[in-house]
This record gives sequence, C-alpha cells and structure tokens, in this order.
Amino acid sequence: MTHPFPRDQAGMTLAEILVATVIIAMGLMALLAAVPAGIGGMETGRQESTATYLAQDKMERIKSWSLSTSPIPVQQGFGTILPAGTCFAAGTGACATENYGTIAGYPGYRRVVTVLADPDTPAPPNHTRTRVTVQVFYTPEGDNVQTAERGVSMSTVLALRG
Repeated sequence: MTHPFPRDQAGMTLAEILVATVIIAMGLMALLAAVPAGIGGMETGRQESTATYLAQDKMERIKSWSLSTSPIPVQQGFGTILPAGTCFAAGTGACATENYGTIAGYPGYRRVVTVLADPDTPAPPNHTRTRVTVQVFYTPEGDNVQTAERGVSMSTVLALRG
C-alpha cells in the first residue's frame, strides 16, 4: 500500500524561511521606494493639466472678445486684439496679463498673452489675421526645493470674418 505523503520529503528549514523572508522584504522595500516618484509624477501631471486648462480658458475668452462688438467694459472686437489694443487693458481686457495671485482660484499660476498680426495681411488696424499665443506659468510644488518656473503654451490664428 502506498502512503499518500511520501515520508522521505522534509519540510523547509529555518534558514530557507529566513532567506525567503529577506527576499520578499527587499522586494516590498523597492516597491515602497517607487511610491514618492509616482506621487510626484501625479502632482506634475495635475499642475500641467491645470495650466493647460487655464490656457484654453484664456484663449476662449480672447476668441469671444474678437467676435464681440460690445463697448462695455471697453471696446471689443477683432481690431482691438493688438499690443496697444483694448484687449490688453488691465482688469478689463481678455488679453491682459494676469500675475501670480490674480487668477481667481489659481494663485500659483500666471498668464501672458502675445499677439502678432499676420505679415501677409495689411498692417494693423486693417489686418485680417492675428496669431495669438497664451502662455501659462507655474512653479512646481513639492520636494520643498525651489524649482524653475514651468509653463505651457498654446497658439491659434484668429481671422476676421469676410
């Protein structure tokens, strides 16, 4: 009759158990060491996504401004989107620069708008196409180390409707 458990097999020794425990512990420590890098990457992604959102928001405001003919709060319209135009009027224009602490709900970000009339069209104010670039800057958070300012940039061409 055969026995279901052969009697000549021995169990694991204490030394084998200790070696296995050390190997598993080292693997877990390596995984835990990667957690801060993952969290840092998530924070970087969050900040960059926020900056992209703020750039898109500013761009949409400028597009809306270019299509408007309202004189309130200042004259709006395509012809005002040039460096000396009312679009750049501080506090009222859609193109105005917003420094750190001035964007409601986003104190760690700033926005800068630059415009350039298309050189292939007549000179302003008779131009028909304008390149608008919105840049959003932020200082990365975390690590308590002063890191250089980062930013995102978005450009589009606005064309006057015929």
